[in-house]
Amino acid sequence: MNHSIIRYGSVLFALFLTVSGYSQTLPLGALPMQYNPAFAGEAGSPRFSSNFGLNAIGSIRDNSYAFNTSYDQFIPAIRSGIGFSGGFYSTSSNRFFSSSGYSFALAVAPKFSLKGKYTVSPSLDLSYGANDQISKTLPNTNSTIRQVNGYDLQSRAGLLVNTRKWYIGYSVEIPLRNAYRFRGFDGLVIPPSSDTTLTSTKKFNSYWQFGYTFQRSSESKFSFTPQVVFRTGWDPSLRFGRNNGFRYLSLVAINLNFRYQKFIWGINNTGIHLGWQTDKVRVMLSNGFGYNGRESGYIGNATFRYMLKQNDR
Repeated sequence: MNHSIIRYGSVLFALFLTVSGYSQTLPLGALPMQYNPAFAGEAGSPRFSSNFGLNAIGSIRDNSYAFNTSYDQFIPAIRSGIGFSGGFYSTSSNRFFSSSGYSFALAVAPKFSLKGKYTVSPSLDLSYGANDQISKTLPNTNSTIRQVNGYDLQSRAGLLVNTRKWYIGYSVEIPLRNAYRFRGFDGLVIPPSSDTTLTSTKKFNSYWQFGYTFQRSSESKFSFTPQVVFRTGWDPSLRFGRNNGFRYLSLVAINLNFRYQKFIWGINNTGIHLGWQTDKVRVMLSNGFGYNGRESGYIGNATFRYMLKQNDR
């Protein structure tokens, strides 16, 4: 047992060093439908989840915080899961930049049982997000203020295959509309020198999500669950020579969770987490340090989950 703890601890520390450069506000697992709407109703029971995150990375992001929440449940009458998620964020620098926005989404995910062991769930959601950004530069006596207001309307199609021990998920973003309004002030000239509304096609994004729970038996007090999310995509705005765009594959998030009875610990894409979990309640705190390419800073998250009641499928 001691050798196993040493091995697990070594892997945990090495992977923490690998992912500590990531600075996403939301840790993997905080909201079930974060990357794939097919997780709506996956737990069977009505489920409420929320996360509060704080980023403080040097002078670039002096104050940055976000609150996200979701609710999902399985409805036996229609053999489907439904889910709602929403949130808001605010990012500001004392002199140069500020940004704020909100978003919400609705998801539907039918569930199909195969041989009583596997669950297959296609899904579709619709999301809307709005943001407001202001950037300033003050070189000597000249001043430039640029304000951007915009919104995103998009859908995601997802597919999830899972058992009680593992899951494989895939989702793809379907852009519907992406519009922004730019307003520029040169030398504090009023009215605005430009006021233009643009509609552009978003880059293509898709997500692969994997998870597995290692546990000797259902009665075992100890379990270990690694989870990863990869993103594949294409950005038409990044062109090199005769290429039509830039294709990419990247690791977006990771979560290595250890559980002994009611205590949980491990790492995720925002840092080291500690928490307490029962069949109905889960409370988790994450703390870490991020790096944005030039400056380091602190990342903190508080995550809460509550299962309302049990539904039998």
